[in-house]
Amino acid sequence: MTTYAIQTPAHAGTAVTYAAPSGTTGDLAPTGTTGGPGVALAVNNGATPTTVLLTALGVDGLPGAVRTVTIPATSTVLIPLLASVYGPGPIPVTYGNITTLTGASNLGVAVITLPAT
Repeated sequence: MTTYAIQTPAHAGTAVTYAAPSGTTGDLAPTGTTGGPGVALAVNNGATPTTVLLTALGVDGLPGAVRTVTIPATSTVLIPLLASVYGPGPIPVTYGNITTLTGASNLGVAVITLPAT
């Protein structure tokens, strides 16, 4: 199990460091509560498409819906991690597969936030 650290780029620009998930389940990501309102999960995928599943907050004792985000092959997708949607972090992140989320060659996952203006 890995808890992703929030990366905050400098105003002059900073390279994002991508990591390989520790498996298809068990990793945790912070939400906007712990990192500010502009927190997002960046998924930079290789040649194999995958999906990311995140569970939204429940309502009135009912379980939350699962949001499934499709990550096409050779693409980067940013998924906002709003505390108002997912609750206070860290939250579990589930992947359909991690075949090409290797952490090498900028393929993998990262949690980023934008610096205050």
